[in-house]
Amino acid sequence: MTNQPLKPGHGGPVPEPRTFSVPMRAPEPQCMGRSPRPYAIAAASFMFLCLAIMFGVIFFANKATDIGSSKRSLEAKQLGDLDAGIKHMLAEQRFASAAKKHPELAGEAFWAFALREGLLDDALLSKLSSLNSTTDLRPENREAFFKGTAPAQPWCSYTAPRMGELAELMKRSPEDRIVLVTFNSRNWSNYPENGVVVLWAGGERAEFLDFETAAEEFGITAEEWADPAGKLFGKKAPFQHTYE
Repeated sequence: MTNQPLKPGHGGPVPEPRTFSVPMRAPEPQCMGRSPRPYAIAAASFMFLCLAIMFGVIFFANKATDIGSSKRSLEAKQLGDLDAGIKHMLAEQRFASAAKKHPELAGEAFWAFALREGLLDDALLSKLSSLNSTTDLRPENREAFFKGTAPAQPWCSYTAPRMGELAELMKRSPEDRIVLVTFNSRNWSNYPENGVVVLWAGGERAEFLDFETAAEEFGITAEEWADPAGKLFGKKAPFQHTYE
């Protein structure tokens, strides 16, 4: 007799029901390999660092611009102080006498003479070295300077008219556009992006004159601008009355 599997309800054993196990979701570290939190922290730190660098660059760029602008303003103020000293000197009777005796004195020789003779206030000695000069220094031994000893290093950064012409030039109008004082050739490029500081005859304050303006208003060429001592001072407007 063939053995037949017993069916439910026929007196045989009831088979156990089949069960299926659903796999549980793996814990996050096992599922992802590593937690995303460290990556998020690293990304945020990198972004913060980039922002800090960007703002730092902007801050220091603005700071450098402010410093440059401040130095240019002080440079112009120095010429303003020299202008005030010249006007005070012209009001003294002694100047007329000195100008008759030394009409050709100009440039550095003029400044030295006027200081040593007391025509200019001795405090102006410190105003004759450009703030951005790489060559000129204020004389360390003021006493030796005023006694006639030439400083070991260059000290004068500015030009000046001839002494015999100064009084007449000071009467000219700013519209005449005549430069009385500017950088000498040694200091011509102290502010390459801004040009040269100039004190105009009859002007109220000094200002910077760049090459583009000089070329447009006075027809100065690049070759002439590059050689002020040889092609501008005492030769071409607006520098025809100022010398080294």
